[in-house]
Amino acid sequence: MNKLALEANTALLARETAVVLGNKTATKAKLKTHSGTMTTTLANAATSLATKTDAVHRKLDRHATTLQQARAESTRVKTANMEQHLATKRSLFAHQTKMQNQLDELRHAANTAMATQAATLAAQLQINEFNINTVKTANGPRVKIADLKTESCTTDQFGKVTCTKSSATSSFTSNSAYDASTPR
Repeated sequence: MNKLALEANTALLARETAVVLGNKTATKAKLKTHSGTMTTTLANAATSLATKTDAVHRKLDRHATTLQQARAESTRVKTANMEQHLATKRSLFAHQTKMQNQLDELRHAANTAMATQAATLAAQLQINEFNINTVKTANGPRVKIADLKTESCTTDQFGKVTCTKSSATSSFTSNSAYDASTPR
């Protein structure tokens, strides 16, 4: 009986071993197939990821380059604008200085001309004042026309001289620019 049980166990063991080996072979085949599929899928995914990563890096590089170029252009434009502003200010200041110098020259010329005219006028006034003072003192004190008197004298047979004073207003002609009270 032991022999039979042993043979039955051996047969059962052989059968179970064959089933396990068949399952093992099938599992290995399935794993091998799945491994190949997964390797291909992962390789495709890695290639796709690498392509996408390269595209993203290129895009980032383009953006970085564009930003760098924009900053450089901004700096160039800012410098050009500053230089243009300074040139305009220099030109404006030069023009203002030129105009101010011309104005100063014209003022100096006008002041010189006015000083010359004032000196000439002062000299003429001094000469006229001298002449007027000379005439005033030569003719005596000034008298109003209404106060002027003429004296007419007559001599009688006895040699007596009689003088009468009369107003001299009638002997002066009337001028609309002067009235009768204007002293002469």
